[in-house]
Amino acid sequence: APKFIGYETNLDYSGKHLVPVLFNAITNNRVVAFKYSPFTGEEYSVTCHPYYLKQFNNRWFLFGRNEELDKDIWNFPLDRIVSVVESNLKYNYNDIDWEEYFDDIIGVTKVRDGELVDIELLFSKERAGYVKTKPLHLTQRDTENDDGTLNVRIQVIANRELESLILSFGKNVKVIRPESFRESLKNHITEMVTHYK
Repeated sequence: APKFIGYETNLDYSGKHLVPVLFNAITNNRVVAFKYSPFTGEEYSVTCHPYYLKQFNNRWFLFGRNEELDKDIWNFPLDRIVSVVESNLKYNYNDIDWEEYFDDIIGVTKVRDGELVDIELLFSKERAGYVKTKPLHLTQRDTENDDGTLNVRIQVIANRELESLILSFGKNVKVIRPESFRESLKNHITEMVTHYK
């Protein structure tokens, strides 16, 4: 039968089979143990009190307490997790409002002690309509300019996902302020250019 709707999904994503397993652990307040295999470095064991699952950019992430590191909030991409089993350890509850936790970032990386920053961007007239109809962040405030360009202000904690998002607009965006963030992106762009020389 013909299909009439398509939605974004990654059928080959290696972590998707863990979503129901970890969802059950969260809803039943069960501690889990697993092997974690980073892209670089050796595989290691983790004991985790799972609290929240989040999907971002076709990838799933588990947020929970990392027992070995004694960290109350740790982020594990599911595609790096191997062989999940339940543990008999007592579950540590948390009272984090997870929806609110992500309000001041784009993506899933919350920099420890990160501060909210007012970021101002200037979009070309070619991309202005896109950015108006698909805001970068819930704090977005737009100012249309006479030449068709668009000034956008957002208030977020800067992270790598924000940088990637802005870089994805290529020549159609310019960071106006703050200067520190502008310089950080400028350095990324300079390094990118050297790869093509």
